[in-house]
Amino acid sequence: MSVRMPAVNGIFYPDDKVELAKTISDYINQAPSVIDKKPIILASPHAGFIYSGQTAGVSYRQLKNLPKEHHTIVLVGPSHRIGFEGFAFPFSDSFATPLGIISVNQEKIHYFLSKFTPILPVFKHDMPHKDEHCLETQLPFLQQSLDNFDIIPIVYGKSDYNHLSMIFEHFLSYKNTIVVVSTDLSHYHDYETAKIIDNACNDGVAKLDLEQLSNCEACGITGLKAAVEYAKKHNLHSTVLDYKTSGDTAGDKAKVVGYASYMFYKE
Repeated sequence: MSVRMPAVNGIFYPDDKVELAKTISDYINQAPSVIDKKPIILASPHAGFIYSGQTAGVSYRQLKNLPKEHHTIVLVGPSHRIGFEGFAFPFSDSFATPLGIISVNQEKIHYFLSKFTPILPVFKHDMPHKDEHCLETQLPFLQQSLDNFDIIPIVYGKSDYNHLSMIFEHFLSYKNTIVVVSTDLSHYHDYETAKIIDNACNDGVAKLDLEQLSNCEACGITGLKAAVEYAKKHNLHSTVLDYKTSGDTAGDKAKVVGYASYMFYKE
């Protein structure tokens, strides 16, 4: 059994198990239950928890009322460390955090790759996952939100959102599957400029408007566009659950990063 060990524990979030569990529980419990619907796709930020944890807590609060059944969470985020093309699935059988071990659903990954490797740029490789923080930062939130789940982690490089929407199409055909799109919004603008730029992201998601999203500076824009494309095809609704910048949380307002929580759901 191969385990992907945490890479940003003690940097992006507390390394101590008790402190980490309390930190995340506080973020989730203090978040409003914005909408009483089951999420099909969630979007959540991936910065250090002191900056984006409040907004991430709003995303994961939406999982607290799910039925106590086994769920598969498809985690999708952009590579920040390694340049490549396409979508990388891990060889690892599990991912570890200070809160414990999470199983990777290699059976579903194997079946997917057997069908789609000839037509999509999808492959297995552990290097894009090894030091990547965008998915790791979601894991402790999942561990504090769900009792029984496994994950399908996907890190993407240069890629086409239509291809990612096809990946969503496949995995969301399974019962009790939810996609989590990991993304931050604009980076290092002043506070007021960031809010204007990030409004393109928020409006694009709320209105399911791909053209509006073309003006969005999210690092995970491929994931957001794929979510909107899938939502339009399946007549999903979307909402902005929360929006903040680092200037609202633990940073100054001279150079900020934007964070949003989005949800796509059936009415």
